[in-house]
Amino acid sequence: MVGKILIPEIRSLIEARDFAGLRELFSEWPPADVAEVIVDMPEDDRVIIFRVLP
Repeated sequence: MVGKILIPEIRSLIEARDFAGLRELFSEWPPADVAEVIVDMPEDDRVIIFRVLP
């Protein structure tokens, strides 16, 4: 649920190529919330998210 609320912020970080910000954001989340976001994102964004996961 939290992930769906933050999807616009996550997309903004991806577009800005702020990978450190993405890593910091996801490092504070439980794995289930990260998985929820990954499922809801376009495939290109999923690849980026997987690459920045701690």
